[in-house]
Amino acid sequence: MKHLLLTLTLLTSFFASAQTDFLNHLIIDNTFSVFYISCTVAIDVDDDGDLDLVSGASSGDRIAWQENIDGLGTFGDIKIITENAKAVVSLIAADVDNDGDLDLISASKNNQTLAWYENRDGTAGFGSQRIISSDLSYLRTAAASDIDGDGDLDILISAEYNIKWFENLDGAGSFGNLRTIDTDAWGSMAIATADLDGDGDMDVISNTSSTIDNYIHINWYENLDGQGTFGTPTLLYDFASEPNYSVYSKIYTSDLDDDGDSDILFFTNHEIWWVENTDGQATFENHLVDQRYQRNRYMNLEVTDMDEDGDLDIASAGLEAGDPDRIAWFENTDGEGTFGSLLDIARPDLDTTGILVADLDGDGKKDITKSAAFEPCLVWYKKLDNQGSFDSEQVISKFFSHPKQAQAIDVDGDGDLDVLYLVDQALVWHENLDGAGTLSSQHLIKNHFYLGYVASDFNGDGLIDIAAGQGNNFIWMENLGGGNFGAENNITINVNVLSTPQASDIDSDGDMDIIYIKSINSSLTYIVYLENNGSGGFAAPENLTFVQSQIGSLHLTDLDGDMDVDLMYSKASGSAKIAWIENTDGQGTFGSPVFINNNTGGRLTTGDIDGDGDLDILVAHDITEIEWLEHLDGMGTFGPLQRISGSIDVRGANDLRIVDIDNDGDNDVLVASDENSNLIWYENLDGEGDFGTKNIITDTTPDPNSAFPADLDNDGDFDIILSSDGVPAKGVSWLENIGLSNNRIQGDVTLDIDANGCSPSDLPIGNVMVTTSNNTETLATFTFANGYYQIYPMQEGEYTTEIVSLPSYFSSDPESHINQFAGVNNVVVADFCVAANQTVNDVNITMYPLNSARPGFGASYIVNFNNVGTTVLSDVITIEFDGSKMEFSNASEPVSSQTSEAITFDYLELNPFESRSIEMHFQVYTIPTTNIGDVLSFRTTIEPTSIDTTAEDNVFTFNQTVIGAYDPNDIAVLEGESIYLEEANDYLHYIIRFQNTGTASAQNVVVKNRFDEKLDWTTLKLEAISHSTRVEIRNENDLAFIFDNINLPDSIHNEPASHGYISYKIKPKPNVVLGDIFYNKANIFFDFNPGIETNRVSTEIIEFLGTEDSSAPFQFAVYPNPAKNILYLNSKNKISSVQLFSNLGQLLIESRNSNTINLHNLISGIYILRVMDDNGNIGVRRVIKE
Repeated sequence: MKHLLLTLTLLTSFFASAQTDFLNHLIIDNTFSVFYISCTVAIDVDDDGDLDLVSGASSGDRIAWQENIDGLGTFGDIKIITENAKAVVSLIAADVDNDGDLDLISASKNNQTLAWYENRDGTAGFGSQRIISSDLSYLRTAAASDIDGDGDLDILISAEYNIKWFENLDGAGSFGNLRTIDTDAWGSMAIATADLDGDGDMDVISNTSSTIDNYIHINWYENLDGQGTFGTPTLLYDFASEPNYSVYSKIYTSDLDDDGDSDILFFTNHEIWWVENTDGQATFENHLVDQRYQRNRYMNLEVTDMDEDGDLDIASAGLEAGDPDRIAWFENTDGEGTFGSLLDIARPDLDTTGILVADLDGDGKKDITKSAAFEPCLVWYKKLDNQGSFDSEQVISKFFSHPKQAQAIDVDGDGDLDVLYLVDQALVWHENLDGAGTLSSQHLIKNHFYLGYVASDFNGDGLIDIAAGQGNNFIWMENLGGGNFGAENNITINVNVLSTPQASDIDSDGDMDIIYIKSINSSLTYIVYLENNGSGGFAAPENLTFVQSQIGSLHLTDLDGDMDVDLMYSKASGSAKIAWIENTDGQGTFGSPVFINNNTGGRLTTGDIDGDGDLDILVAHDITEIEWLEHLDGMGTFGPLQRISGSIDVRGANDLRIVDIDNDGDNDVLVASDENSNLIWYENLDGEGDFGTKNIITDTTPDPNSAFPADLDNDGDFDIILSSDGVPAKGVSWLENIGLSNNRIQGDVTLDIDANGCSPSDLPIGNVMVTTSNNTETLATFTFANGYYQIYPMQEGEYTTEIVSLPSYFSSDPESHINQFAGVNNVVVADFCVAANQTVNDVNITMYPLNSARPGFGASYIVNFNNVGTTVLSDVITIEFDGSKMEFSNASEPVSSQTSEAITFDYLELNPFESRSIEMHFQVYTIPTTNIGDVLSFRTTIEPTSIDTTAEDNVFTFNQTVIGAYDPNDIAVLEGESIYLEEANDYLHYIIRFQNTGTASAQNVVVKNRFDEKLDWTTLKLEAISHSTRVEIRNENDLAFIFDNINLPDSIHNEPASHGYISYKIKPKPNVVLGDIFYNKANIFFDFNPGIETNRVSTEIIEFLGTEDSSAPFQFAVYPNPAKNILYLNSKNKISSVQLFSNLGQLLIESRNSNTINLHNLISGIYILRVMDDNGNIGVRRVIKE
């Protein structure tokens, strides 16, 4: 059973339901996207050297930007700039306030508003909306240019029948002095500026519509005085507008013929023209670039050097009558304005609104971004070379409209459940990053008009594939691994797939077949079977039965308990509404329909409601009720309808599930209902189908259409994946089942120091393990430093609470507490008074590395020592190290004596159960004194050893290999990759190190550590821990260290304080054997960020291969053996010399006061190792060099 730390984010809310609580985690909704995008510009908003994207909506009121996270075209979620720009028609990046960065200008027609937004120094996004004018009727477009020649940017607009401009009065974005250029510019939708006549000021080009001749005119206006006084319009080109089609035109200025003056480019629905400025003084000549079929319409152009040949080409986006849209380009073949034929870049789906040319991935090539009215609203195409070749579409914006069929399934094959759903006819998924429900951003599988899908392994490779209805076709896509899917494979065409297909092994041949519904008309429907050949090839469709009605619900299940798959369905109209069809031979031969009930219909499912081992039927009544039918004999005979209490007011049940919501061992009922936007459940009170009243999980989710139960966070209960398609909120979320409301056991553990019973004057005992169990649930925690603990039982019944692994020379009063729980929210106090029953002197010591040792860098270590005896002790600690490779810098405690290879510390009055630590800092010498691969050896000793009951743990040796680089979030086991079977009774020492490498302090940190099940959790001892923590243990090997309010600084602002660590020791279980391997790893969570998974360490029990001199009075271990490079020695005695001989007796290596030998320069073979301790005792081993 589980303990949970409840942490709420901005995207998280808390749902309570009777005795079961849910935490709502939003996955996607309309806050993640800009819809109906009309304008997009590329700006380095955050001043990090890459281009971000800013978009405005033509339908709605939102302008937002998306960060280019890695500079390679990976974009984050949207960040809102404003939600007061209703129907954006222009979006301009320009330095409005003359401060050197690009601000933003927007024109929005539905609220008649022209506004700008300050770029706040490129670090904090954009400021609030600054309105220039909110009274511009029929606002159609805007442009920015220095109209009056005063060195700042003014703004031009087309509104109603006028072309006007606003003067930037102070160069800092204060606008006024609205001046008119033309009062008879009816229908103007495009404005551009350029110095057309070569007089050094900005002229204006625009288009207008004529109410007299129904023609569109392209005009230019001369800036007469360079201060914004304009002459009458001069006609450049006119064309007839198309009947029944709105005119769409835009104007661009650029030097297309490379002659040093500004030319004009424009399109008029289905034509592209450029107007050559022949003399730089506004003498013009028109040139046709492209003329297309009248119903093919251009939507946007960009002037850019597409092929990197030094001249300006034209990129275009257009609509194709009856076909997908077209993004293409025209090459400027001679650099003088002679353009070639249309060259395709992409043929996206419909609803393209524009393109943008910009280098999104920082490779120096100009990529293309496409905006669209419908999802995906923003995609980009990477430019591959200098010849105009582009990669396939990459989605930038998120899909959120019309989500349905949300479910939890292992999409990427990594063993945990991801989230998959259909949204606006696209298939998307989110990766479960840590197996605990931390989800990635949205991944697109395919956007291709899918109507419904089923996920299953269709080709027998162990990965989940997808089959989907697509219009009148039915396709499947192979999962290639890692959530990457192959091309669509047609299963069958012209099938009229009406509802969500389903998959099951219909013919009992071990592969997954498909069943779907085929609608002929409103009164005739077929149930169709597609047989799978085992590799994803499907036979021709086989009609299993026809129904003279639309089918309300189809369900595949073994209804008669004969180990094959039967069919059950409900009719949407008429009599005899629920029926089932037996799979008579288990091979897909179906009998005739057997009608179960004529009085009800609607959505249905099956499950064991009454706990008798067979499948009952649950049905959502087509009017108001939820009812169930008991399966009487397990062979298809059903009892009468039984209404679930309190369900009479449930309408519009879109999803219906039988699932154990409250984790009490019986099946409850879950309903997603349109009525009052409810997700509700009914508790099965007795496990036999007697249901309680309605429990509301949430009533704020409009039109929930699917509620999929699954254990997304892998904590042993059912969470819910919920999708909804209501107004205003459409979205997908997962509801974390945080279990029943808990009972609580709490208390204090105290040491009776004066043998007269525990009182407030006695010592609290920290870091002792306390467990409670009712024989089905066992929970554990450690006491805090003040002796206090809390445990939260989640079941009713009798719990026994006790201290674990208390040494025999201590007694606990009482030995255990027994408490009876009925219901929830009970609190009991269970104190323990611990007293010594004999005199024992016992201290121990360990040492852990706090970071990796690197040449030329500092290396830090923590020495942890404990009094596990019954007396108060004072004495000396000695740390010996290799002074030839490193030097001591400082420590957290005063040093009592020091040499070049040893330091000592005094400790005073170490109480029983007390733990202390000393942090030490060394400087590792640079290369060549200390090299990568060298081994640093340490030996720590705590006195008194002469009177210590277990003197062997008064000495601790530790070896650390010098490395070149490291991961600051890791786990290490000090014993290394192997131990001997003789050492399996000793502790393994682990240290988990973490660092906040983000850009802000982490308020909370959680470290989850699932250690190997072959390690004995009852022997777990906490050692040094960097910060105050709360520890929880569940399932015997799931360990959680919870650092609430740690406020861990980030490494940028305070690198030394950005680190933390956890050290503990634990013994293998007594039944381990030779060859057993102990694995361990951790997941580290900083606030609400995805977990960081550490490396995995392993320690194997290996066979002892050496030979031993029988005269040796001391024992030592050699590992690993065989060895490739470094050979380690471990002994309770201090090793004074080590010699390595060849088989011929030749001395090859000799060292003194070292616990390691480097075999790197030796050839593979067998060698003799001779070891002497400081008392002159000798031992011999045979070792193997790989």
